[in-house]
Amino acid sequence: MKNLEQFYQTGQSTIYETPAGTLIKVFNTQKDFQNELCAYKFLTKKGILNTPRIISVGDGQLEIEFLEKIRESTTREIVESIVPLYSEKETNVFRDYDLTKEKLKHRLGYLGEEIEKRNVSPDILRRASEFVDGKYQETPSRVLVHGDLKPIHAIPTREGIKFIDFALFGKANPFYDIAFLHMAEQKDKEGTFRELINLSSPFSDLSKAEREALLQSNIFNRTLYNLGFALRHRPDKSLERVVKELNHIMEYPQ
Repeated sequence: MKNLEQFYQTGQSTIYETPAGTLIKVFNTQKDFQNELCAYKFLTKKGILNTPRIISVGDGQLEIEFLEKIRESTTREIVESIVPLYSEKETNVFRDYDLTKEKLKHRLGYLGEEIEKRNVSPDILRRASEFVDGKYQETPSRVLVHGDLKPIHAIPTREGIKFIDFALFGKANPFYDIAFLHMAEQKDKEGTFRELINLSSPFSDLSKAEREALLQSNIFNRTLYNLGFALRHRPDKSLERVVKELNHIMEYPQ
């Protein structure tokens, strides 16, 4: 890749632009490479989601077509485009998301690194992680999910929305993607989120309690995600407000 210009970098791969106008993704691990390749082949065969065309496959790398983005995507069209995935019955092809103690420890460490400089106590952080992970584990439902769903991974093209970056593709709760998408959007609009989960199955089949758990998971993720932005401006007032919101969501006494 010495003569290629780096185009983008993710947690799972480094992406280079070629003179031919294509992109080469070099994966950090063989597992991520195999998972993304398998996801692309599966989705193409099933015709569930639109994805970039694979040009060639190498050792731990994929060459894919460059997608020309014609505009910004909206939350609604991303959700409407992704929900057919959640009704797919052939789920045994991919691994289940494993929320083992080791995984939870890693996620807790990641959250700790993210907000270490935000003056949040370890106890609040621990409760935060336990709450979110608990909500993810409560429902027995397992569907195929993108695993890293955010606006930059849903590209509006002339052929419609095309989804990219499937290294984390797998099985998880039906609301895994949607909560993550809304967190990434950084929008403080609970009404919009409530509306989005009614768009299609399996969300239409969720009980009232499951819907509230979904909403709470989303609010909580968003709170942690936006913590840094809030504390930058009024750290004295913002931290107090955030802690109150965390306590309210988790039903801990103030």
